[in-house]
Amino acid sequence: MKIRSILFINGLIALMLGCTPKQAQVKTNYDKTIDFSTYNTYKILETSYLDSAAPVQSEESQQFINQEVASQLENKGFQQSDEPDVLVHVKVMVVSKARKRPRTPQDGPYYFGQRRYSWSASDSIQVGYYKEGTLSIDLIDTEQNKLVWSSAAKGIVDDNWEDEKQEIKQAITNMFADFPPENQETGLSSKKE
Repeated sequence: MKIRSILFINGLIALMLGCTPKQAQVKTNYDKTIDFSTYNTYKILETSYLDSAAPVQSEESQQFINQEVASQLENKGFQQSDEPDVLVHVKVMVVSKARKRPRTPQDGPYYFGQRRYSWSASDSIQVGYYKEGTLSIDLIDTEQNKLVWSSAAKGIVDDNWEDEKQEIKQAITNMFADFPPENQETGLSSKKE
């Protein structure tokens, strides 16, 4: 009876974890001394891929990411230019990770020998693999050649490109949600729309 209840609880936990949304975690940082209202133009640099096995290295994916970034910047009042105020550098990194779960006494191979000696292969069991992707966007002041704003989104990469496009679009929207940052001295948004 105990084994059934443990298996039922493990199954319930696995079901709950499988139903959680895959929304990307977003972190943003910026130079608090910069007045972002002085920036009006941008230029997107070539996308950097930090993993050769990244599934998003195709020409289509690079264009999609750049279009989404450009769309967000243009919604904030920026215009594309060959002599920009800021350069936009996009980086993509994808790494494979092992999904693990804690070992339970039912899993074995525990050994209990003489003199209370015990041994186990590990504290966790691999149950599968997944890909974790990080998309980061940096804004570089061209006049000062200085990083002024950076945001990164991290999440699980979907193997289906159509689903992944929606997740990338949502991540980029979340990254630019509070852009431009508020001016620390006045507490007001530095960009007038």
